[in-house]
Amino acid sequence: MLNIYADYHTHTDMSHGTGTARENIEAAIALGLKRIAISDHSIGHAWYGIRDIDRYVDTVLSLKEEYKGKIDVLLGIELNLVGMKGDLDIPEKYADKFDIKLLGYHKCGKQVDLRSAWQLGLRRLTPSLSAKHTKAFEKALATGLVDILAHPGYAVTVDKLELAHICERYGVLYEINNKHPDLTVEDIRNAAEKTNVRFVIGTDAHASAAVGKAS
Repeated sequence: MLNIYADYHTHTDMSHGTGTARENIEAAIALGLKRIAISDHSIGHAWYGIRDIDRYVDTVLSLKEEYKGKIDVLLGIELNLVGMKGDLDIPEKYADKFDIKLLGYHKCGKQVDLRSAWQLGLRRLTPSLSAKHTKAFEKALATGLVDILAHPGYAVTVDKLELAHICERYGVLYEINNKHPDLTVEDIRNAAEKTNVRFVIGTDAHASAAVGKAS
């Protein structure tokens, strides 16, 4: 059984989750976690992006202070890949306030141009598309703004082993996501054997009951 001490990928009712940030934190404390990040979908998600970024930041920072000494609360965000040039939807006003930043591709991300919307939206598994998508992630990670690559392979065609190499190169954690099975056991084994990438387990909890539970 895995000994989970932190959960860096949790959502709340301020974006796509059902529970409050406080409920997520209390669930983490009940499990004995030492650290939790509230990492709701960023503003570039058409349906589930943070609806009020000012309220989001203020709420999490307030809880961070309130729970100091009980659990380490991180202000996080799950950024969207929104362009083939590695474009990110990071809220610039608060860019320096986030403790941790995840990056994922999501089906309803607001792409910066039609070319990106077309190319990233294609699902066909072809070497040319896989290479282009992987390169888009590389450009995003090269910015130095990303700490964790969330659910590699979800909703987009990529070379997962090459992504592991890229994460290793830029010091980005490679997420084993509890909710999305796109990263297979074989993918994880290949990355572990052929790279020195560092892994992180994320629950991608959308309800407080799922926080900190890797099963």
